[in-house]
Amino acid sequence: MDAEVWAKSKRGFPFNVPLKVIVLISLGIPIGMSAVFFDLSNTYLWKVYLFTLAISAAAYVVTDKAIE
Repeated sequence: MDAEVWAKSKRGFPFNVPLKVIVLISLGIPIGMSAVFFDLSNTYLWKVYLFTLAISAAAYVVTDKAIE
């Protein structure tokens, strides 16, 4: 590959941010905010929340492995 083409293909932020960091931020902020405003006395809501979180995490792992 030509050195000039190679130099032009180098991109800066946000293209050099790893995918796992983007996923962590996009999941971490909503999870953190929901933990702050979460109703601790509602057990049904806890079950739904944990079930959704488990399915989402499993889907991420399966998708990440399938893409590789």
